[in-house]
Amino acid sequence: MNKVFGLGKENLKYVNRLKRRIFYCVISLVIILNIFISAGLNLKKLSEINLGKAFFVVDLQHNLENSKKEELERMFWKMEGVRKVQYLSKEKSFQELQRELNISIPMKDNPLTDSIVVYLTKTSDVEKIRETLEDNESVKEVFQDKGYLEHIQKNNGMYQTLTYVSALGAVLILGLLIFLFKAVSALDFFNCINVISEDRYNLKRAKRRNLIPFTLSTFAGELIFLNIYVYVRKIFIAYKSDFLLLAYWDTFLWHLLALFIVNAVIWVLPITILGIDGEEE
Repeated sequence: MNKVFGLGKENLKYVNRLKRRIFYCVISLVIILNIFISAGLNLKKLSEINLGKAFFVVDLQHNLENSKKEELERMFWKMEGVRKVQYLSKEKSFQELQRELNISIPMKDNPLTDSIVVYLTKTSDVEKIRETLEDNESVKEVFQDKGYLEHIQKNNGMYQTLTYVSALGAVLILGLLIFLFKAVSALDFFNCINVISEDRYNLKRAKRRNLIPFTLSTFAGELIFLNIYVYVRKIFIAYKSDFLLLAYWDTFLWHLLALFIVNAVIWVLPITILGIDGEEE
């Protein structure tokens, strides 16, 4: 132990080597921290897109007056759980049906009716809304694909769980970064413990010596992650057109907030070693 600590000398090779390794760990952890943050934000966005696909179709009565249709649309907009309402005429629905089936049928043989597509904020809202339509004279029938809605709900549950896991991982990495700063400060503190008799001064000195290198390491990790993220996003754009990662600038404020938190903690709060802190008495 005395070979490493208590010599009271600066710039010892083995101490500096340990400190460099810690700062390399800081860079790596910042990259991992940003991966967790980006994963959480992208999963949250994916959950929103997934929920945006939840809908059901309301078929209207034949030859329903326009005033009744508009009244029904307004009613849907006022309902809790409705995200969007889209009116579809029977002609447009018939054209889309022929396009999907790749057939041609005269418009006079159109068996469809006008309809309203109701998009939901969550799949659990469909039954509640359906109940309000049971006695509505303007509504002929309500169509919902239960299997499709259950699939959306299952996927959304998975996305939300992974989002929470990413958030927890980011918090743990933040704590580990603060611990590493304490560790690197402790190296300087113990190295001079036999020469600098005033422990509080020694501890404040050890903290000051490592503040800027630590902060620079966090920003270096952020810049490395930025390049990795941009490169990976280009790959997704080229090969995964069904799901695109958010642009880095859409997540930048969250990355900046994480860096601010960890650096604010190490700059503002005193470091405590062996019950000694760096505050003035």
